[in-house]
Amino acid sequence: MPREQLKKDLEELQQELEGMNDMDDELREQLQGISGQIDRLTEGEEEGPIEELMEQVEERVLVFDAKHPQISGILKRIVSALEAIGA
Repeated sequence: MPREQLKKDLEELQQELEGMNDMDDELREQLQGISGQIDRLTEGEEEGPIEELMEQVEERVLVFDAKHPQISGILKRIVSALEAIGA
């Protein structure tokens, strides 16, 4: 179940990113990189410490909280799903 929710959240994140024109290119690339890592994790193609990935996502939450609360909310759900997978 957490992996399924994670996939849905990743799809929603991608849609939000595609619709945003006012985002810094570097930040967009970072999010896309994180999204790719999570996608590979859900497909079983990538292994490694989930905690590190969670930290990266949590850092992005702080960046987006004020300007892009929709993306921040998606990222928070992704962190929760990663915690469930890692438990």
